[in-house]
Amino acid sequence: MSHAIMRIQKIKSMQALAEREKHNTRRKTVLSADGSKNITVEGYTGLVGRVKALERQIEANNKRKTRKDAVRAIEVLFTSDKAFFKRVDHEQYFTECKKWLVDTFGEDNLLQAVTHLDEETPHMHAILTTVKEGKFNYSGYINGRQDLRKMQDSFYEQVKYLGLERGEKVELTHASYVSNKDWNKNVSKARSFAEALAPEQQMEYAIKGVMFTNQIEKMNIENMELRAELQEVKENYENLKEGVYNITKGDSKARVKAIEQLEKIGKSSLQRKAKELEPPSLEEMGIE
Repeated sequence: MSHAIMRIQKIKSMQALAEREKHNTRRKTVLSADGSKNITVEGYTGLVGRVKALERQIEANNKRKTRKDAVRAIEVLFTSDKAFFKRVDHEQYFTECKKWLVDTFGEDNLLQAVTHLDEETPHMHAILTTVKEGKFNYSGYINGRQDLRKMQDSFYEQVKYLGLERGEKVELTHASYVSNKDWNKNVSKARSFAEALAPEQQMEYAIKGVMFTNQIEKMNIENMELRAELQEVKENYENLKEGVYNITKGDSKARVKAIEQLEKIGKSSLQRKAKELEPPSLEEMGIE
């Protein structure tokens, strides 16, 4: 069964926003993209200028500067697997994705939606601002894993009529990040290994490969949720540390003691979250 895949990534800096737009609109070379196939850009371009103007307006209205680490925008990725797109038109799926974005974040926050048909599996990148209650307010939409889980559930309800499944709950899976470079190396090694096998062995490993791929698709969503919470822990720790410095001005002994206690708590929290991101073994995924 195919899965409804939706991932959310924070965008804090204008440089990061510019890079995402360049990638999505193909103003930056993407080696995995087939230039003979289409991409469709809906909404605005020149997103950095638009978000900067929005930031100036927010600051003028609120009479205060926006925090440097504020989440000014997010990127949301939607996709599924090849089998799904063989039986369902991609436009129908991505139309439902855009409806869900508008219902969840508001039409004014949706800046750009780009559909990519030039890579192996159709997918859509959407970039949105995080304005709520007159300011950049990411936590007003997503404040920890529970909110991410609710969003995954909500998105699944939007598209399940297309014959999709929701990924497994985050507490039932573990996931890890692999860079594109390492992934390509692993694919090359696997291909060489497969070519050396007898035909009947190739079939056996192909079946196991399908099982493995299905598990990976289920873990993709959960990996994003866990990483978002890990980042949240890091940010909360830094904010608390800054608060300690402000509170203990002029009292160096109290500051040292408070920072030591805070670092102990922070290290423990980060270790717990990082452990959740450890990958499962093949045996744990039912692949011997």
